[in-house]
Amino acid sequence: MGFFSRVSRSLSGRDDKPWMAYEGAELAARVLDRFAAHKERLKSSKRHARMLRSWCAYNARGKDGSWDTTEISEGGQAGELTLIKPNEYRNLAQHTLQLATASQPAYDAVAGNTDAESQAQAILGQGLLDYYHHSKGLDELRKRRSETAIVLGESFLLAPWSDNAGAKYLSKPVTQEDGSIVEKPVYEGDFDFYVLTPYDVAYPRCKDPSDPPWLIAFVPVNRYDYAELHPAARKEIMAAPTYAEACEDNEFKDFEKDHDDEIGVFLVWSKPSPAFAGGLDAVVLNDSTVLRTGSLPYKRVPSFRCAPSDVILGSGGYTQFFDVLPLTEAYAAQMSAILSKHSNGAITPMWTPPNSGVSVKDIAPV
Repeated sequence: MGFFSRVSRSLSGRDDKPWMAYEGAELAARVLDRFAAHKERLKSSKRHARMLRSWCAYNARGKDGSWDTTEISEGGQAGELTLIKPNEYRNLAQHTLQLATASQPAYDAVAGNTDAESQAQAILGQGLLDYYHHSKGLDELRKRRSETAIVLGESFLLAPWSDNAGAKYLSKPVTQEDGSIVEKPVYEGDFDFYVLTPYDVAYPRCKDPSDPPWLIAFVPVNRYDYAELHPAARKEIMAAPTYAEACEDNEFKDFEKDHDDEIGVFLVWSKPSPAFAGGLDAVVLNDSTVLRTGSLPYKRVPSFRCAPSDVILGSGGYTQFFDVLPLTEAYAAQMSAILSKHSNGAITPMWTPPNSGVSVKDIAPV
């Protein structure tokens, strides 16, 4: 199971309070426990098998992701088969994506009242909308989210606020553990945007998957930046596995393991509830290390889900392109059969079981 196999699975019985109400290592263990359960559920529900086949077909890979279907290859015991797999799957998916994203949504900030202050706030809000749309590439993020949902059945656009993003605002003196004083930059702050797959996001079965009561997202971050931002956990951050190593159990053979400065951290959000009034906004490194924790500063979990349709009486999304997969495989088999015949001089080959006693004389014309 890779990185997530190290999750503490010793948690048993029912807790006397919500899991997000714990602190420190107990919170970290419960976060990874729920994320590991999500990964296991993807495989036990067959969603993983469908998503892997869809990803391979879309990206011109064999079923196990290890060979390139853009090449004509040989098969059979003696290379008697010529194998070809035209990628009509990606062509159909791209056409669907174009139809779904051709018209850009237009957002207008509307004042709730007619007073001058409300009107001024509406003008400012419209300016912010235009700025993020053009400067932050929101249209491209929207297309990536749609493309991921078309291929994998579900996708997520995360937009959390980061105090360490944006332009440098000023510097402030910070006292180090050894007593020395260094100047640390203070940034304006800005939104971080992530487009994530079902493998990266865990949430509970709920009445509205687009607005879940809690959500755990596994995102890539720079190892060295996080070591500077969290000096108390520098040792654990520097020893953390790379993001690619942590994702090995997804079975997607498309990750570079060399020179990878990214590690994975868990962004954890929970909405306020009667049992946990303040909500939760936390960053977790592993099953024993919490980098940051606090109350939820948003009105909702900052994740925006996209799914062509939902699995009835289950969790997760479903795309109609899962239904196209067997047709794609049947089409590739027929094209390979035709090409194999023409590659053998348009003579239809015949196969017989070993030691069947059939000879050339038995099939020769009389």
